Amino acid sequence: MGNIVKISMKPVSYYSKLDELSLVRNLRDIPSVENVIYVDCGMEFEVDKAICDWNQFKDILSLFIRYEVDINQLKTIVPDEEVEAWFLAPERKWHKRLVASD
Repeated sequence: MGNIVKISMKPVSYYSKLDELSLVRNLRDIPSVENVIYVDCGMEFEVDKAICDWNQFKDILSLFIRYEVDINQLKTIVPDEEVEAWFLAPERKWHKRLVASD
């Protein structure tokens, strides 16, 4: 259980019902993502850190950026030091969003 991290995507604004279904499908297609559920104004899911790799992390990050959800909680699922350096690098377009909430 120590490798499982609960993640919340709230609030999420969908452009249509198909957009909402697309988010659910995309989350469920990521191998390290489990137990995707609807919650008030968004989604919750679990990430198995033991199998979350670089590509899966980028897939999750891209969904958070696409749906304009706070990305700070993704710090808890960074798979390794290389990805962490990439994610936290000051030149990343999302860096100000990370620093602003620290």
